[in-house]
Amino acid sequence: MIKQKQLFLSFVFLSALSISLFAFPVNASQTGWKKAYGGASDDYGTDLIETADGGFAILGYTESFGAGKSDFWLIKTDSNGNMEWNKTYGGPDVDFAHSLIQTSDGGYALAGSTRFSGEDFWLVKTDAYGNMEWNQTYGGEKHEVAYDLVEASDGGYALAGEVDPFTLSGEPDCWLVKTDEFGNMEWNQTYGGEEHDSVSSLIQTSDGGYALVGETTARNSSTNLIQSDSLLIKTDSNGIMEWNQTYGTGYSNDNSRSLLERPDGGYVLPVMMEMVVQDGVDGFGIVKTDEVGNVDWSKTYLETWVSELNSLIRTSDGGYVVTGWAARLLLIKIDVQGNVEWTRQYGGARVDKGASVVETSDGGFAAVGNTASYATDYDLYGSDVFFVKTDAQGWAPYFYMRIKEDGTVEGTDKIQKNGNVYTFTDDIFVDYFSVELDNIIIDGNGYSLSGYGVYGAGTGFDLTDRHNVTIKNTTFHNLSTAIRLQDSFFNNITENVFTENLEAISMSDSYDNVISGNIFQGNIRIAIDFFAGAHNMISENIITDNKEGIQMFGSHNTIARNVIANNTDNGFVVRDSSQYNFIRENTIANQPYGIHITHSTYNDIFWNNITDNVVGMYFYKYSSNNTIYSNNFVNNEQQIVINLEYATQGSINTWEDSGEGNYWSNYNGTDGNSDGIGDSPYIIDENNQDNNPLVKYYSIPEFPLWTILPLLITTTLAAVIYRKRLGNTSQSRPSY
Repeated sequence: MIKQKQLFLSFVFLSALSISLFAFPVNASQTGWKKAYGGASDDYGTDLIETADGGFAILGYTESFGAGKSDFWLIKTDSNGNMEWNKTYGGPDVDFAHSLIQTSDGGYALAGSTRFSGEDFWLVKTDAYGNMEWNQTYGGEKHEVAYDLVEASDGGYALAGEVDPFTLSGEPDCWLVKTDEFGNMEWNQTYGGEEHDSVSSLIQTSDGGYALVGETTARNSSTNLIQSDSLLIKTDSNGIMEWNQTYGTGYSNDNSRSLLERPDGGYVLPVMMEMVVQDGVDGFGIVKTDEVGNVDWSKTYLETWVSELNSLIRTSDGGYVVTGWAARLLLIKIDVQGNVEWTRQYGGARVDKGASVVETSDGGFAAVGNTASYATDYDLYGSDVFFVKTDAQGWAPYFYMRIKEDGTVEGTDKIQKNGNVYTFTDDIFVDYFSVELDNIIIDGNGYSLSGYGVYGAGTGFDLTDRHNVTIKNTTFHNLSTAIRLQDSFFNNITENVFTENLEAISMSDSYDNVISGNIFQGNIRIAIDFFAGAHNMISENIITDNKEGIQMFGSHNTIARNVIANNTDNGFVVRDSSQYNFIRENTIANQPYGIHITHSTYNDIFWNNITDNVVGMYFYKYSSNNTIYSNNFVNNEQQIVINLEYATQGSINTWEDSGEGNYWSNYNGTDGNSDGIGDSPYIIDENNQDNNPLVKYYSIPEFPLWTILPLLITTTLAAVIYRKRLGNTSQSRPSY
């Protein structure tokens, strides 16, 4: 028995200023933008329309605002993407919005699902300003979700999605509901087989009937596995099925989430295919059918990087644009013959998805979805609504800056050149900054170089094949990589602050560089990562509260006089056959692993304070012939752990030099002759022992604590001031 009930729920108006809206810097022409909308929890964009006034309306659902666990969220912007108003609609539980239309009276209709008694179709009607006029729910006691909505030619509405449990099989079926202009149900129809069937997209056809597209599942008789095909259903004006067709490979999971009626009759639909013909490669297809669903032509695109297609539109030139995601929000332009004209991706270092796309009145495109890269919450895996506007070729603003080989600066007017010195005059937002000139000084002058969102979007300074470049006095923030050195020599990175980047410094195949006097705090993955380099000096840095402090693969490098503390995984990792490095005079404290050595030999580790870690030093695989002496191992839960897993032979290291070993806070031996050396060895394992353990804390005169305190205080204060300044501007972030 299908029931209809009217549901009165609270809806909440939110001031645009109460939302953490991040508008990326844009040019004055406003031909494109990238914007993120969200709050402290996860928020998702699901549908988009260009409105009659030239602006846009965005539908999604929000866990940050509203009355319940998640609510419908309607955002209205002007033609330049500036928010005019937003409203939420929902009850105390979970409400998911999927489809949006502007109605003939200038208002809006929104469709999705609400959990009131079970999960039901939910239709919300508003006026032109988002004020709710009425709402209706449709469903049984369990699970019904509406995925698409149209305003019918008679002024009513049609909603389509999936329904349960009105089927003999107990699996959800496709469901089509027709209402009058006030949402009162006039009729409903279900369609499906023994397995799960669902509708993702709905159109009213030129003959007054309806066409629905989605997926149907069935058991493969040869493999006995449940597999899915794309499903196209055509009905008359009363929802009576006239015919249906399926499309797919027959041996993979295929689905369609969008549908168009061709002007000359027939239909166009995208088909997402998993594990198609070429060695399990994912792909997608475009299928054109005649008026009864027979394939006129189809074209398959084998793209390993396309994860999902969610929306297909016909463009003014007769071609098509599809959106979905492939790690980033994706737009693909296809001509009328089915050839790909261009492919564009938008987003950052994390997953960004496209849900809906429209061709705009200026000939460009706008897409909405959700972004993790530009999320404004402080959860690494958070999500915000993502809104992208492009030109006709799919280009959105991309802030590419250069210090060119001829010495000129391109892409920003916030750097002043004076001889070989380039000085910031303001904070700079960037997608990518290429440094193409040697023998220069880049002075941040206390300003910042930042990506977008909260965690990691954009590359700061790319020093590929650069020599004798100094970077100083800059705060690097919210970048995927703050500074990249590739095949670079004799560069100096000094007196900078790195905070909340995915990785602060990435260095590969680079030699004789100096990284000194910087603070690395709160970076998401790692502070300093260098690979296959030699003769680099990393000294006198504060490296705290990152996921990892330093990872090193290389030889003849010196890591000295750093404070490496409070990192959540490792303080310092020596990995992948690193040899002949000097690790000296560091304070390494309060981490799961202080120093982690993997398959590395002939390194000298001395004059370090290794304190209050879970494991002071951890040796993994075959790590032998390292010399460890004159260090203080104090109050580590385990001073040394040697893990011989995957080792072809034992790890045997030397634990003293010139008759002097290490100080161990848990050494219980005696010093009978008062020479400062214990009378008995400190036993580590059967192959490793310190034969000359020190009975007193070893003093490191080259780097007393008082020399680092001013740097620690100064850099910490700078980071606090920057965070406070960032917090004061986070509610209303300007466009540049």
